[in-house]
Amino acid sequence: MKISWITLRVRDLDASKKFYGELLGMEQSRAFETPDGRQFTFFTDGQGMEVELICGGPCKVKEKGLRNPMVSFGFQTEAYESILAAAQKGGLDVNGPLVLGGHMECFFVEDPDGFQVQVIKA
Repeated sequence: MKISWITLRVRDLDASKKFYGELLGMEQSRAFETPDGRQFTFFTDGQGMEVELICGGPCKVKEKGLRNPMVSFGFQTEAYESILAAAQKGGLDVNGPLVLGGHMECFFVEDPDGFQVQVIKA
């Protein structure tokens, strides 16, 4: 069994696309809109896992900060240093860099909707 995708309901699709596409370097794999106004955009890590962003329609997200602060997910990348620099330069709230477990270098950053994203050095 493998994780195919993680679904995130977002407030601002353009801000989320910028975060996952430009900052994390994921590639948009597909997008569509349903008759009820929901917009779906998928970003791939290039290795079979995707992040699905859903915006609008009957499942609107009311405001940032309503998320469970313990919800997070991690991406391991060889572009670690450039993502860290871009996040810091972009004024994002970066926690780290840290070394966890004595060997894993990483940092945490929130996406535009407050989801914790852990970026791990490959």
